[in-house]
Amino acid sequence: MTPIEPAFVVALRDARQGCERAWTAIYADISPALHAYLLVRGAREPEDLLGETFTQIARDISRFSGGYTEFRSWTFIVAHHRLADERRRTARRPVEPAGDSVPDTPDPTADTEGDVVESTEWAWIAELLADLTDDQRNIVLLRAMAGLRVNEIADAVGKPPGTVRMIHDRAMTAIRQTLTAVTG
Repeated sequence: MTPIEPAFVVALRDARQGCERAWTAIYADISPALHAYLLVRGAREPEDLLGETFTQIARDISRFSGGYTEFRSWTFIVAHHRLADERRRTARRPVEPAGDSVPDTPDPTADTEGDVVESTEWAWIAELLADLTDDQRNIVLLRAMAGLRVNEIADAVGKPPGTVRMIHDRAMTAIRQTLTAVTG
């Protein structure tokens, strides 16, 4: 049992009973990593997908069984499926930009420096992953960001575990080669 496990068991029990504070704690713990996953995977509307992910989690929480690690894995699988749904929707009905979305006045609460640093970090990660196939990106991100095990990834992406291992190994080799080329 990890140190977070006892607190999670209580939060999960309370969330199942509709406790808003428990949902807030669960969301605060897991949403940053889910949001990052959706951003890196190129979600058109990562905030919307994050909301859809938690809506489904809330709807299905009574059927979940397991501890913190299993819950975290499950949430990434749900997010992965919501992302696949978004891609199917946009493939059927591409969305046109709604015009200029620049606000008239700057947001005084915005963390501009933090936003620049974060966008630079995500740009670097996206560049590092750019040469990978879509399957390789999915598997690497589900492994690295979500900490999913091979069998969980296999279930999420619909491939046999041996294929997942092979794709992951090839992706890691490609990433190492890119890093070696960049760092000399």
